[in-house]
Amino acid sequence: MNIGLILLAAGLSRRFGTENKLLYPVEGKALYLHALERLDGLRSEQISLVTVTNTPEIRAECQCRGITVVPSPQAELGISHSIRAGMDALPEVDAAVFFVADQPGLHPDTIRRFLFECETRQAPLGCVSGPEGWGNPGWFSKKFFPELMALEGDRGGRCILKAHPELVCTVAAEPEELWDLDCRPAKKK
Repeated sequence: MNIGLILLAAGLSRRFGTENKLLYPVEGKALYLHALERLDGLRSEQISLVTVTNTPEIRAECQCRGITVVPSPQAELGISHSIRAGMDALPEVDAAVFFVADQPGLHPDTIRRFLFECETRQAPLGCVSGPEGWGNPGWFSKKFFPELMALEGDRGGRCILKAHPELVCTVAAEPEELWDLDCRPAKKK
């Protein structure tokens, strides 16, 4: 089975402030690098990786690593535009798996387990889940590519998962793995 991993790193970080949150240091490195390094280590003949970003620093890092990188020129219009940009850049694949670049705690073993379970079960849809419900990443088999490409505005793949809950393969993760950095951390006094 050929799997396409898509790292979504084109958000505008509106709640974070004026600084690009994906470049914000977390545990000694830029936030986006946590996800990028984990996904880069999964690439193989069957697993490809595409990064969707408008950030020059992320683009340069991906190019140094030989990772396909594409812009999302209409990212300000919502996540659907970044999803389509990533899908358009994928080679022929049987499933697309979307990751977000602001989730630094997602453990490599959880990612591998998630991909293994979805592939082994030939899951039509899948996601990682925690105590608060479904989270990222999200798995979409080829059957759902037309629905992904038809998304509009700020609607992402979660609406497809919610429309077909009986088809969703879930893999448990610890709560801290699903945490994403949306707002700038408060300064220590």
